[in-house]
Amino acid sequence: MHQHLDGPVGMGHAMLYTTPESLHERLPMTDPSGRYLLTADARVDNREELARRLGWPAGRLTDAVPDSQLILEAYKRWQERALEYILGDFTLAVWDRIERRLVLARDHLGIRVLYLYCAPDLLVWGTEIKAVLAHPRVPRSVNEAQLARYLADDFSHRTETVFQGIERVPAATMVVVEPGRRQQRTYWELSIPPEDPSLKTPEDYVAAFREHMMEAVRCRLRSAYPVGTQLSGGLDSSVVAVAARCVLAQTDPAAALRTYSTVFERVPKSDERPYIEAVLATGGFDPRFVAGDVPGFMAWQDTLWRYEDEPLVNPNYYLTYGLNERARADGTRIMLGGFDGDTVVGYGLERFAELARQEDWAAFVGNADAVATRRQWGPRRARAFYFERYGGWYLEDLVRQGRWLRWWRNVTAVARAAGMSRRWLAVQYGVDSLARHLMRRSQDVVSDAPDLLREETIKRYGLRQKRTPIVRKADFFSGDLRDLHLRKYENPFFSIGLEGIERAYAAFGIEARHPFFDMRLVQFCLGIPPACKLREGWTRWILRAAFRDFLPAIVVDRPQKASLAHNFVFQVGHVEKEAFAGALNTVLEEGAGGLLQAAPVRSAYERIRQGRPESGDIGRLSRVMLVAEWRRRHPAVGNAVQRATPMPSGTTVH
Repeated sequence: MHQHLDGPVGMGHAMLYTTPESLHERLPMTDPSGRYLLTADARVDNREELARRLGWPAGRLTDAVPDSQLILEAYKRWQERALEYILGDFTLAVWDRIERRLVLARDHLGIRVLYLYCAPDLLVWGTEIKAVLAHPRVPRSVNEAQLARYLADDFSHRTETVFQGIERVPAATMVVVEPGRRQQRTYWELSIPPEDPSLKTPEDYVAAFREHMMEAVRCRLRSAYPVGTQLSGGLDSSVVAVAARCVLAQTDPAAALRTYSTVFERVPKSDERPYIEAVLATGGFDPRFVAGDVPGFMAWQDTLWRYEDEPLVNPNYYLTYGLNERARADGTRIMLGGFDGDTVVGYGLERFAELARQEDWAAFVGNADAVATRRQWGPRRARAFYFERYGGWYLEDLVRQGRWLRWWRNVTAVARAAGMSRRWLAVQYGVDSLARHLMRRSQDVVSDAPDLLREETIKRYGLRQKRTPIVRKADFFSGDLRDLHLRKYENPFFSIGLEGIERAYAAFGIEARHPFFDMRLVQFCLGIPPACKLREGWTRWILRAAFRDFLPAIVVDRPQKASLAHNFVFQVGHVEKEAFAGALNTVLEEGAGGLLQAAPVRSAYERIRQGRPESGDIGRLSRVMLVAEWRRRHPAVGNAVQRATPMPSGTTVH
């Protein structure tokens, strides 16, 4: 741990060395004039471009120039505007001792994390909550409202944490602190790119996507240490693995890329080993396998809570810990993965809304039938499924607008194209829809009634309040359909999930790198027409087409992935039956600090234990268990927080 004090400001940094340039890095650092002090948890992916923009002569940018030096030079040149020019994952702090100005910032997509605690005469920040809590003046009070929201599966208060007064800084946000003033503002917004006139056909988009994907992988292979990649057998992780292998082979044809895979020999419905083996058979890999079914969820709790600061949003994070434990033992320090490629590429189902808008019901049915073939559904099931979600919404929209003649023409056209009853369509999407509209029972607003919580808890924290969903039905029939893809990034699960992943890697001294979250790739995917995402019956068609020549057919043509829910059920009912039962009894006795009611928790547990979980049961039980484990480590205000040594982070006092 290195630290630097400059009057009212102090910075500390626990260094994780990963890139060749980082071996020459010592943070915090000052510029030669002594005016600026910087620390950063950062990886710059456009080093050459940034050096050219700075006007550096050829040959100046060498491995002896760390990323932090580039960042500092950019800040000196452009001040806060420098953030617009840096591509990569970063959290940074710059102190200007002359202007008495502190700037904190988080990267464009929120890959790296930043937490703050503010008081009238104090600002403490860090890349982990535990770093912020380490300051003696930061209270250790539980934010009961946020904890209740977590149990209610409500993550709408995205800047709050479960500690009072400690907040998370949003992605693409800077915090500027000057004497007597603190200002927080967004420095960049994700947007749909303008149309590229060179992309005229689906094949053009495929080639451009492949180029972006390969570059996203290439710039994330920069390392002074062994690199690995998580290979789950799913489409996204398989694409990253074969792309990384191809890039590495360009410089070392004999190189074998390490892969890390979780397998479930005792839970076949969760096991993806056949797909993993198919990818490995293409050659150029050095595989490692880790059992995910034994040990299980409860066995990992002691390890999890040495590093995690908040209840987790996913009960399967322990699987990532297992892979990373093996990777650290191998000396692997960089890990690539296919995290949330679903969000980045998109499934393309808005194509059905597009066809409904165009009133092209023959094409609508043709696409539904093609999906049915790929997913091995019956045509009637697929037609009903997609019509209910997209076509029916369009008819309801016509009803709300009072466009009855056009509505009737479309009811007739749908009945003819899809083989549906015209009378049934008229009642379901006409009469009933009008009644719902007149009674103002809008389905564009959701009302939570969290069945896990006591009534007094629900009332105290306003958990029955209505919330407008990120994407509403009406959005499918107005404006640019690509906006629907853009709005997925507003989902709080996106950033909170990334934070959990980041800690799971950092706990083992490993840097997680996410090729799908390359900003250039993300923006390109936002501009892909829906017809290039849903095509020939395939969702995510562009990804499949771009890497069809790299991957075995069993992987590129798989319609869906295995579910880890089966493994959770297996843990509760078999492997960790006694551990779950004992822990649950303790939880129900304590009531999670008085927030819970026991009956729905017990019912969910019993259904899971018997192997008959209903929708939502696994989420309910896992949230309760994770909150209980978290509470055992933060039982009261002022008690010492039992924690491991902080991971790379910084603390500033102002």
